Amino acid sequence: MSAKAGFDWYGDLPAGVECLMRCYSESRRSASYFIHRLDRETATIKDQSNDPVISLSINPNGVVDRAVEGQWERAELLRASLTLTPAFLRCDWRWTGDPLDIFDVYLPYELMQAAWAEHFKGDPARVNLQAKLVFEDPSILLLMQSILSTILSPRPISAFLMETITNHLISSLLCSENGAIVVRPAARSVLSSPVLQRVKDYVEAHIAEDISLDMLAREAGVSRFHFIRLFKDSVGMTPHAYLIERRMVRACNLLMHTKQSIGEIAVNCGFEDPSYFAARFRRLYRMCPREFRKRL
Repeated sequence: MSAKAGFDWYGDLPAGVECLMRCYSESRRSASYFIHRLDRETATIKDQSNDPVISLSINPNGVVDRAVEGQWERAELLRASLTLTPAFLRCDWRWTGDPLDIFDVYLPYELMQAAWAEHFKGDPARVNLQAKLVFEDPSILLLMQSILSTILSPRPISAFLMETITNHLISSLLCSENGAIVVRPAARSVLSSPVLQRVKDYVEAHIAEDISLDMLAREAGVSRFHFIRLFKDSVGMTPHAYLIERRMVRACNLLMHTKQSIGEIAVNCGFEDPSYFAARFRRLYRMCPREFRKRL
């Protein structure tokens, strides 16, 4: 996505939308949230997020129309209600009724994937929120209202509290018996678990080196072209994206647990140019490596 922190149109609000409050999670250890006010009638609002979103309509009185990947549905909202929006899917919205305040919580997708893999032993590449225009779950509705009340409190919210709230919300969604999540079917053709693990182990062992696509394909025992497709179907991202992600994870660990210079960390994570490393780090974490280290 194109705007700050990957929140599509939030950097340039569409007509009929006013931002009342916003908070970006720079570290992505907790949720980012927004409170917006919609006019009595909005034009079609286009949106797409790289993170799953749970929304709370505050005192609604009107009709909402939403299309997910072109499929429209409509609901009349007369009381506080929840909406679930999956990551990566294009959505179009329209609102008609009294001015509506809506509380949007963007859950870092990697946190949901990690929880799914650790506690449910599921494939993280296959889990997502279900697309639900009106999601009925009293306990999660109460939790969202409690989170909103906490955010609106005049007292400052600590990073620890926000991380705890985020994990609680993700856990509640994954454990919901009301269809909050969807698990995509496994791809027809994927790398076997032993082969995929061998490729991942190779990446970790050689992460400071210049790893080519041919090297990874050779580890998997398939052609270069076939490897790209199989790896993406297995992991949910391209080999290049995975390599960058692992290098950034290694960089964060070195920043947290060593006194190596930024230049040394760049080299130890496979980046010959420290400036390029810093630019990629900033693009992902919305801060430079030095700022990241200072916040620890």
